[in-house]
Amino acid sequence: MFFSSSPTTFERWSITHRLGDYYYHKLTDLLCHGRGSRDECEELATSYLSALQDLEEHLTTLDKSDEVLGMRRSAETHINYVRKDLSQFSNRA
Repeated sequence: MFFSSSPTTFERWSITHRLGDYYYHKLTDLLCHGRGSRDECEELATSYLSALQDLEEHLTTLDKSDEVLGMRRSAETHINYVRKDLSQFSNRA
């Protein structure tokens, strides 16, 4: 994604999605290879969700450019995915 937004927005976006990459890496290891733990993945999902929600809140303070609206849609999509994951974790408890 091309960023014309502020350095603060870029930094928040980058940090959030690095955390997401790490979470999905660990989740894949758990589900496909049996490595790691469910508790660790659930903790990472909770942290990732919090970061996404903080990012989403920040994005609501910005203009409504196409770029910002795209980032908001992306954040919302990922929030929904992580909420579903957390729901699956709690159903397996």
